[in-house]
Amino acid sequence: MEPLTRRAANRRSVTRTWMAALLLGSLLLAVQARPASADGAVTIDPNVICAMLPCVSMPSVAVHGTFVDLTFDTTKAAIPLVEVSTQAPGPGPSYSGMQVTSSAFPFFAGYRTHHVVRVSGIEAKTAYHFLITAKDQGGTKAARTGTFTTLTRQVTVHFNAIKVIDDSDGGFNGAGDLTFFFNVNGTWDPALKYGEVSVSSGDTAHPGKTKVVNNASDVLSIQVQGKDDDCDWFGDFCPNGVGPYSEEFGSEADVEWATANSGIIALPADGPDEVVTGHAFTVSTTSYALKFQVMGTYDVKYA
Repeated sequence: MEPLTRRAANRRSVTRTWMAALLLGSLLLAVQARPASADGAVTIDPNVICAMLPCVSMPSVAVHGTFVDLTFDTTKAAIPLVEVSTQAPGPGPSYSGMQVTSSAFPFFAGYRTHHVVRVSGIEAKTAYHFLITAKDQGGTKAARTGTFTTLTRQVTVHFNAIKVIDDSDGGFNGAGDLTFFFNVNGTWDPALKYGEVSVSSGDTAHPGKTKVVNNASDVLSIQVQGKDDDCDWFGDFCPNGVGPYSEEFGSEADVEWATANSGIIALPADGPDEVVTGHAFTVSTTSYALKFQVMGTYDVKYA
């Protein structure tokens, strides 16, 4: 009696042979169904082919900053694998042995002919290739490729209020003569300078400054440096300089300065929560003579 393993292998071989013969027959029918073109080339009727394969329609691509939604149909009920990469797929087409940035395999959605697939975990302002490989219940596959470019991230930082905790002048010396400088993602912007203004300990100033960062990364850093200048003769031409100062904290002649630093703020970087409106932040400095707290908000959008 023939061993079971050999019998099973023979059955699989017969099945593969039968499917190959059926597909070849369909191809021949498709060729016969379409007349030759004027130059003698033989065309194949795609309707016949797609009756056998789970052909994938050209998808509608909804591009966002850190994710993409692809909507498409297959001619047979299938489960699709969607792969996204900065490289074009290899022969097949296939990403076998190649680097894939992200992928989605909606297995639990089951076999269907209409598909909406979201691929997340990709970067803003980046050109990508996609490969859709649809597989029907019989194991037959069909593929579709294409490209898209994600949207550009824009971050807007609003500096709304500065509460002066200690103006560094002492209780009997009046209000501080304060100037503030603002830094977003490592750049001190002269246009954001606020002051000189007279603010006493316990009072709040409202700078109303806004900084827009185009093509921003997925992290945010905020610095605000305050300067109390008691030089009353030449204003910003006093020997101590105008600021901002490279040292975060310091004292020179009639000037005290201190810097509030947010550190690294991780922005929402993936999926539908990537857009942010009015997210509050607070940075403060309390470790030097001049002490203050900065309050503001930031927005993140993609375009």
